[in-house]
Amino acid sequence: MKPARRYPGQRGFALILTLLLLGMLVLLVLAMTALSRLDSQQVAVAVPGMQARQNALLGLRLALGELQHHAGRDDRVTGMAGITGVPAGAGHPARHWCGVWALDGSLLAWLSSGGGAGSIPLLNGENSIALLAAGSLGTDGTDKEHVRVLKLPVEDLTPDGRPRLQGHYAYWVGDEGVKLSATTQGHVAIVPGLRHALGELEPAFTTDSSRFAKVLIYTQLGLVPATPLTPGRLQSNLHSLTVAHVHLTGTPLGLQARSGAINVNTTNARLWRGVAATYNLARPGTPLGITTATFANRLRDGLPQATGPSKNSRGPFLTTAAFRESPLLDSALKGSGVKREDFMEAVGELFTARSDTFRIRAYGEVVHPLNPAEATASAYCEAIVQRTAASLPGHGRRFVISSFRWLGPGDI
Repeated sequence: MKPARRYPGQRGFALILTLLLLGMLVLLVLAMTALSRLDSQQVAVAVPGMQARQNALLGLRLALGELQHHAGRDDRVTGMAGITGVPAGAGHPARHWCGVWALDGSLLAWLSSGGGAGSIPLLNGENSIALLAAGSLGTDGTDKEHVRVLKLPVEDLTPDGRPRLQGHYAYWVGDEGVKLSATTQGHVAIVPGLRHALGELEPAFTTDSSRFAKVLIYTQLGLVPATPLTPGRLQSNLHSLTVAHVHLTGTPLGLQARSGAINVNTTNARLWRGVAATYNLARPGTPLGITTATFANRLRDGLPQATGPSKNSRGPFLTTAAFRESPLLDSALKGSGVKREDFMEAVGELFTARSDTFRIRAYGEVVHPLNPAEATASAYCEAIVQRTAASLPGHGRRFVISSFRWLGPGDI
């Protein structure tokens, strides 16, 4: 039998094929190793971010707990720190802190991390964080103050049981009831047919557009006018305008949620300008004889020092009756030709001494294990919280989260 014929170049083919297969196997192993390393790196990057979000949620839960504990009962009063004498303008990052008072006028708590029931701490150092800044408000200015709060530590344990700084959390509770309400959002208005004078804050809102009823979040207000608003025009009004805030009020049918109540315990001049303009709309035949700005500035400057029954100096009005009878209101109306009784008859039903809708912003960060001064990841979140008619045993009316979103640093 003749041996198989060999062709030129056939010698060594099996060796070459083996080497090629071996090379492909080595490449496959290298690719799998690189993919595994990439997955590990992605996990290493993602874990701090997840921990930062958990710390932010911790801040949110603690803020909600403080709000429920201090403001859940019907006999609580809320207001902004401006009424205690914190002045307007840049450099006052606690002016829009929200406080809770008992009906004897004693301060129960500042609803911000590190606040407690004492004096507002210094907020300009590295131990504080901005939760409302240029991304939300634009640049600093009167009634556009940035908000800062203290960062508080989050600790875990080392393998040998010693405490170790893992990160920080922070939170701020803002009072939505000290703003004009753009829409009823499906609730009956406190005064049916009386709309807040939004045109005083933003001229493009002078018409009663049907688009207001479709607005769900604040940024959508910019789409109400035929020519959409620029972000800056909305930012200028964040401290004095909101989509809707709901207040619990007694009716013959029991406690009901109604939209549009205004908490008088604020020194926000833009809000008081809107209140004066709302009166002008309600009584077009007898408008305020003074400018809305004059009315607003008198309330802003006089409210902290005002005293009387149910009103201590640098404290809130504990009842709407105290506001109605206060010489401060007479002073604000001086020279207008409008009597206090006429003013209260037109818009007095809007006023309340507490709020039931709040905005919570929370922050979380994770620090480097070898350098606690360096944050390796951070996260921000925001929730709108509403007090409801449902009771929570021992803690008053139940607060619920009506909306939630994560924020980026540019949103702050």
